[in-house]
Amino acid sequence: MVGARKTKRSYRRSTPVGRLRRNADKVSQHASLLKSRVSAWSPHDERAAAVEKLAGVVVSKAAEIDGLLAGLEESGFVPPERPRTVTWLAGQHVAVGSRFRAKYEAAFPELLRSDPGYLDDLVVESTLPSGEVVVRRRRCSPFLAPKTHLVEAGESSGG
Repeated sequence: MVGARKTKRSYRRSTPVGRLRRNADKVSQHASLLKSRVSAWSPHDERAAAVEKLAGVVVSKAAEIDGLLAGLEESGFVPPERPRTVTWLAGQHVAVGSRFRAKYEAAFPELLRSDPGYLDDLVVESTLPSGEVVVRRRRCSPFLAPKTHLVEAGESSGG
């Protein structure tokens, strides 16, 4: 590409409320597009007319949401921070979370055939400085798992 120009992208800092306002705007844009596209169909089918009507409601509700969010933004509202760290202690009973189970099921198929609860009742042996956790099931060999892949035993582990 001869003569290709680099364009400087302007980045803007945003707040969580500002990002939600942009989400509400996108919802409104998508619902408006849906409404305009289905409007040509609505004279021919009552279901299409119902879709058009509901799309109009979504546009209206998205505007209402944006108004409420604008009020939050103008007041300087800041949502509370979510806790970002998970700490597992030695001896704590954990399980592999449902979101990551498929990965471990693929890694340990033989163990799961002989012990179907293999991923559900693990004991934390130690936590490494890297954030990985050494876990063990009964007398089986220990294995490493990222701390985010674990949940407290009995908590929606999926098993």
